[in-house]
Amino acid sequence: MAADSYHVGTDGSEIILNVRVSTAGIAFSKAQLFVDKAGTDIPNCDCDDDGDIIDCQTGVNTDIKGKMLGIATSVDLETVDPSLWQTMYDNLVIKYTLSGGTGGKKTFNYADEDKSKDPTGQFIQVNKFINLI
Repeated sequence: MAADSYHVGTDGSEIILNVRVSTAGIAFSKAQLFVDKAGTDIPNCDCDDDGDIIDCQTGVNTDIKGKMLGIATSVDLETVDPSLWQTMYDNLVIKYTLSGGTGGKKTFNYADEDKSKDPTGQFIQVNKFINLI
């Protein structure tokens, strides 16, 4: 797991998270803040029916600085022809955008090692981590 970093600053600004999932499958995303491997759900940071998280207020920069943001996305390819599951896995696109900090608006992608699938190929899991510095 290679975590990216985002500069949040210290001026009391709210840090906003957006997650965009592009898949033909059924997606679910969840965001948490981590301190010493212990994750806490971010209140009111729910995903829509596509697994997207829109304008989630992750917290005030002075409160979340030094923590790690973790976003877990699960994709179920139940509604996709099984012959296309590998293609769906290979072509999955998830964009993670943070804004409100001194890092400005910054978009991240997941690394290959952040993505895995079950032995059947029907279920995909992506775990993205971003250090809030």
